[in-house]
Formats: sequence, C-alpha cells, structure tokens
Amino acid sequence: MGGHLRACTDGGAGYKLVDEEFNVSSDVEMARRLLALKSDINNRFKTGYNVVQFWYDALKRSPAKLALVMQEDDGRVRNFTFTDIEKESNKMAHFLESQGLKRGDTCALLMENRPEFVISWLGMAKIGVKVSFFLPAVAETLGG
Repeated sequence: MGGHLRACTDGGAGYKLVDEEFNVSSDVEMARRLLALKSDINNRFKTGYNVVQFWYDALKRSPAKLALVMQEDDGRVRNFTFTDIEKESNKMAHFLESQGLKRGDTCALLMENRPEFVISWLGMAKIGVKVSFFLPAVAETLGG
C-alpha cells in the first residue's frame, strides 16, 4: 500500500497542513506511520509552521506536479499544477491588497468547494488576512 497523505489538524494552535508521501505494506505499518506522522505534525505546530510555509515547501519540491483536479458539471476536467495555483493565488493576493485588505483584516469567503476556493484562500493567507469560510449550501439554509 502507498500513496500521498495530506492531513489537516488543529494541533492546539490553529489548523495546519502536512504533506507526506508514504509507502506501507500492512495495516499495522500504516497505523505506525500515521502515529509517527501525528508526532511530526505536533512538532511542526510547536515551531510555528503554517499553511503558507506548507505551500511554499510543496511548491519548491514539485512546481510542475499536479496539485488539483476539478471535473466540471459538463464533464470537462481542469488540471492545476502547483505553479498554476501559485500564479493565481499571487494575483488574488495583489488584488486584495489593491482593495485595501491588509494583515490582520478578516475577509469572508463564500464559495463552493472548487479550485478558485483554494486559490482565494491561499491568496488571503499570503497577505495575512484571516478567512471566514461560508459554504453556499449553509448560507442558503441560514437564509442568506
């Protein structure tokens, strides 16, 4: 067994992401590897590792590697490399700054789960804007 594990956990200090390749031969080995990864995640939290650092680490390791795949309702498939997302999230960060947003401000993000969500969120994180997420289905339920 093997694959790619992307984990998100709160670590007691806000949500953080870990990106890890793994290759295991049994469920027991998988459990051991996940426990070791949990320990590594907790150690990263203690050193202040954040989502932007995680992003730049992944970008540096694999700039041309596929990062996101989106299948549209009409069946078209859109592929995004780490470099594609970097370019688009930088555009978003520059746009937000041009609109007066700055480190410490809070911005609401109302968007479905799609690549533009990741691009927008990463752009906000790059300039230090706090993000409040709202999913359209939840907003509709609440009367929004």
